[in-house]
Amino acid sequence: MGAWKRWAPPVVAALGLLIGLLLLDWVAVDAGFGSLHVRPRSSELCEGARCVHVASKARTWNLMSGLALVAGVTSAIGLVTVAVMRFLDADTDRLSRLVAWACAMTIAASLIALVAIAPDAVSDYAVGGPVTVIAATIGIFARGATDGDSAFGGGRSARPIRATVTAPTTTSASNAAPRAPVEAPARSLVGAGVASHGVRFVVIDGTLTATGLTLRFERNVERTVAWADIVEAVARRLPPDPPHDKATLVDLVLTDGTPARLIPASRIDFTALPDGQAANTRENWRRLVALARTHNPAIAIEADSAEFFAGGRDAPMFPAWKKFVDWDRRYGG
Repeated sequence: MGAWKRWAPPVVAALGLLIGLLLLDWVAVDAGFGSLHVRPRSSELCEGARCVHVASKARTWNLMSGLALVAGVTSAIGLVTVAVMRFLDADTDRLSRLVAWACAMTIAASLIALVAIAPDAVSDYAVGGPVTVIAATIGIFARGATDGDSAFGGGRSARPIRATVTAPTTTSASNAAPRAPVEAPARSLVGAGVASHGVRFVVIDGTLTATGLTLRFERNVERTVAWADIVEAVARRLPPDPPHDKATLVDLVLTDGTPARLIPASRIDFTALPDGQAANTRENWRRLVALARTHNPAIAIEADSAEFFAGGRDAPMFPAWKKFVDWDRRYGG
């Protein structure tokens, strides 16, 4: 389940929006014979405990307060949905983006509405408007909220780290006698789906062991990878054009500078993960990297991939195949 630092901010923002829009006064004026209470959903003139509804003739207020009410309630519903999805470790990037725009609209409409209803009497402002604006602001920043204490260091807020891959000075048992070279020189993988077309270093299948991973690459090249052999985790999305269709890949960069590249078609037995197999491939990858870092805390999370591994958003996407090819040269070749 998602850590509370990921789902609590949208919950707080949603509650603030509902309270500010539906319960609290935005303007409160003492009219001598009674008090006027103005809210986005209604305006009332009260004398003691007796209140009657009054209609506002301020067109700008009516329009903007109505817009703030609709956008704010929509934002609150979206924020609650985001919180639930994060609690369930589901991907919320697209929904969070839409909610952030709704929150921004709420802020703009609220500020215009306040100026329209009482342009020369700031002292008449009540707490409803500020609470709504603050809650909507929290809603915008909640889009990037991640668990700073997680295995991934808090996503975009994490200190950027990028591994410098060098050849190891000592040879581990897993590298001493590999059954075959790690490089997978073939440029395509038959039967693994269109996402692997032209992609190097693809893992066909693999299993988890007590000390690491046993992986099979193209042309039946096999390798046993210890947790200590992994130096960095990187996530990217391939270009949107067919046959790659924005497919996500995860590179487990090894000590010799080459990656074990996981794509959606890679058949990894994730049932051995401590929390078991997740409902989707991306979450399984995140759990795998988290497990690797518990055994080897020195594994770096590439800065641009941090939010993906934290569960907050999709991995960065290459706009064109040439961009991916240029980037992929980081591994040589």
